[in-house]
Amino acid sequence: MILAESLGCDVYKRRHNIHYAYATGGMYYGIASQELVTAMANNGFMGFFGAGGLSLEKIEETILFLKDNIQNTNYGINILYNHILSAKESAIIDLLLKHEIRNVEAASFPIVTPEIVRYRLKGAYRTKDGAVKSLNNVMAKVSRIEVATPFMSPAPANIIEELLVGGKITKAEAEMSCEIPVANEICIEAESAGHTDRRVANIVFPSMQKLRDKSCCEHKYSEKICIGLAGGIGTPEAIAAAFVMGADFILTGSINQCTIESGTHPYVKELLSKMGIEDTDFTPTGDMFETDAKIQVLRKGVLFPVRAKKLQEIYNKYNSLLELTSEEKNFLIDKIFNGKSFDEIYNELKQYFPSAIVEQAEHDPKAKMALIFKDYFYKSIKNAYSGNVSEKLNFQIHIGAAMGAFNDYVAGTELADHSKRSAPKIAKILMEDAAKKLNAFYNGFQKN
Repeated sequence: MILAESLGCDVYKRRHNIHYAYATGGMYYGIASQELVTAMANNGFMGFFGAGGLSLEKIEETILFLKDNIQNTNYGINILYNHILSAKESAIIDLLLKHEIRNVEAASFPIVTPEIVRYRLKGAYRTKDGAVKSLNNVMAKVSRIEVATPFMSPAPANIIEELLVGGKITKAEAEMSCEIPVANEICIEAESAGHTDRRVANIVFPSMQKLRDKSCCEHKYSEKICIGLAGGIGTPEAIAAAFVMGADFILTGSINQCTIESGTHPYVKELLSKMGIEDTDFTPTGDMFETDAKIQVLRKGVLFPVRAKKLQEIYNKYNSLLELTSEEKNFLIDKIFNGKSFDEIYNELKQYFPSAIVEQAEHDPKAKMALIFKDYFYKSIKNAYSGNVSEKLNFQIHIGAAMGAFNDYVAGTELADHSKRSAPKIAKILMEDAAKKLNAFYNGFQKN
């Protein structure tokens, strides 16, 4: 008989000393709050804190809270790739090493960075039988083979040399680097909230699994690289399908936003608890506005998707704000920028953007236009997190369709009321019902 506790990989569960092969992802700006992580960890699950966008002081405060309230080490910190402020990644790694935090969720990393390698290698040692062990686990969230490949490989020689010359790792740690992968856990991110490649899980997963097996065989790793699946997981059927495909663990995100432990504002929780599977949209993203990158956001009850697309339409059409028609200019100032002129917005932005970006904007009218337009994206997400309801129509709420699927799943039950939704309670119910689905399937299959 299949039990909830028997689903997934024993290696993953032993590594983290957990009962269930189930983790919650580290959603931005503390949406995956210290309370959510604590509740998950103290109930036999894995949880990651959403440190993205938070100050170093807040991150350290949270680390101390987690250490005081969780007896095990089955929790970690999410680190988002930051192509603008790379120094912050180094400072966060310093904090994690200082406080002996053993798990990192590396999200949106297009490349392996020196700081992720430093974290992985610090404290590495050889066991009595000669195998290399790392104290620190790296879970890389990826959706593409070309990104996953270097994370499943030993750290590149040039990064090892850079860290060694800089005194950031020891000679012994450098020598052992060729015997362990950069990430000992890979989480495949399919259709998901926020930044997404809109990957189809049952297409990506087999190829990633094959790559993992090849990497482990080629490099003769002493420990398995565990592969998990995230994105679109909001029902027992989705969980069952993930484990049937061979997932070592699953990771949920969107459905945890609408729990009592999450850092989501109550107004936003109410919106999310009423959404269906058709109530999301894909829009431009503020941090990579100049590219074709997309994020998945809530469409129902807000105007952000429409206005975000309008900004990119104008950006693609013109090379300078001076080329806008009077109608377009008035629309942007009145409807999107709350009456502020472009110059007012630009002068505010100059105060906190890196000098190199401001310098580029000074000499490139199109770059200046992009910078000004990004102000809408940054404020729309900030207002959603803080619950500034005077700006509720402009809320940028990152969410996946899994939230709508979960709402359908719990319709007519106690959990239809989001004030009754506890993250570990949801996790346990989903895992138990997934086990029931699998038992029913295999029993039916044997009878036929």
